[in-house]
Amino acid sequence: MKRKYNLLVLPAVVIIAISIFSGFTGQSDTDYVKSLLEQRTDVLQKGFYGQTLLDETEKKLVEIETYPLLTEDIENLREWEASELDIVNQMNFIKVEKTHNFLRYKTYNVTISWDMRSLSENYTMRGDYYVVLKKDGLDYKLSQFNPR
Repeated sequence: MKRKYNLLVLPAVVIIAISIFSGFTGQSDTDYVKSLLEQRTDVLQKGFYGQTLLDETEKKLVEIETYPLLTEDIENLREWEASELDIVNQMNFIKVEKTHNFLRYKTYNVTISWDMRSLSENYTMRGDYYVVLKKDGLDYKLSQFNPR
């Protein structure tokens, strides 16, 4: 009887340990998407305004993005001039809703309120976006960020 008891206890302990370590140590999907989008905005803004060198900006983008978004952002960095862009003061996430989770992809509908600054004024704009995360190694990276 004792042997059967041990056979039941060991799997139960393993399941509990896995649940604790996998469930509570990581960010929620919503927080992860927000974090990636905030990082992307910060990296691009610093790159566009010359606060970081182009090579450094591209390396930072590689850490949080994958194709095709990575290609688009690098091309934009090389083509645009800082005078063409307004500054993002703050991003406020109104909605982050997971729509699909299939194989290596997670898709979201995201609504963001952008507090912006131009040369002449401060203003707020709101946008709805389709966001795709793609599994790259052990992490998910931004793959698409498109207006809906």
